[in-house]
Amino acid sequence: MDLYKDDRFMTLLVKEGPFYAVRANSTTLGTVGGALVNEHFEALNVKRQVIDGIYAVGNDSSGLYDSSYPTIEGLSNAFAWNSGRIAGRYASAYAAMN
Repeated sequence: MDLYKDDRFMTLLVKEGPFYAVRANSTTLGTVGGALVNEHFEALNVKRQVIDGIYAVGNDSSGLYDSSYPTIEGLSNAFAWNSGRIAGRYASAYAAMN
């Protein structure tokens, strides 16, 4: 039973790298607000107008939570990864045009 998994679940052979490992430490995060963003995670000014070329994601954006983050580990990580992916797509398009 390698990797604490029953052998029947270990059917995919992984033979070529590169391989990477990350040690993650969960924590409970809290915030009030964050940078105001639109659905592309572009930062907005106080008049809710896009600030060209500035993006805010994850815990730095107010895109998902109101007054605090949930205390379940992983939820803020998932939002950080997904909001970063979305912002990256739009930031890449922005950089290509400028």
